[in-house]
Amino acid sequence: MITAILWGRLGNNMFQYALARSVAERTGYNFWINAEGWRGNELFECDFGVKDGEVQQIFNDRQNQPFMPEVFDVTDFTEFRGFFQTDKYFNREDVKKWFKIKHNQEAEDFLKQYPRDEYCYINVRGGDQKTFILTLPQEYYDRAVSLMRCVKPDMKFVVITDETDFAKGYFPDFPVYSNSKETDFCVLHYTKYVISAISTFCWWAAYLQDDNVVVAPHSWFNYNVRKGNFAPQDINTSKFIWI
Repeated sequence: MITAILWGRLGNNMFQYALARSVAERTGYNFWINAEGWRGNELFECDFGVKDGEVQQIFNDRQNQPFMPEVFDVTDFTEFRGFFQTDKYFNREDVKKWFKIKHNQEAEDFLKQYPRDEYCYINVRGGDQKTFILTLPQEYYDRAVSLMRCVKPDMKFVVITDETDFAKGYFPDFPVYSNSKETDFCVLHYTKYVISAISTFCWWAAYLQDDNVVVAPHSWFNYNVRKGNFAPQDINTSKFIWI
């Protein structure tokens, strides 16, 4: 049995789930996740496997979360602890099947108001990330907007955030919305153009879509401090445009 401790919020949970299930399928061992800590119950239809024994070995993530191919060499009844934030651990086609998104009427209605082919959805994260190190500067969003206008000259923009007043400071002239977690994930997933904040929530919403264009902050957590060195080390999926 391969399992993982679910720590953090939804985006973190998805990396932990994806790692454990990928390792289980690669090694042929059973897969199980304790769903009590799962943050995606209202959003996904997921299989959590079956518990068939007790944990006998702990595998801890490293501090900067580098890709560790040795995760696929673990013995049965291993529990993973950490965040493991890189798509090098799993196949994107697999996780698209594992994270089956439930129908969300509010998101469907929102996308009719702001059609996916006409609008770029900008994610601004406030809350716990309003610090000097983690708050993205206006310069990032300005460059991202300019890049999206190069992709589509008549691009329009709408902002999705967890804190509307904070987001309006960046974009006083764009419509700004804060919906339920489930609705915001769905609209960021189904739209065609996305400008991401430093957010695993937005990372996953955009990553699971096939035909989108995604701009994300280069170096992720290190955007403001050590540009060029990603933290986590291997979160820089080739699917995104990093600026």
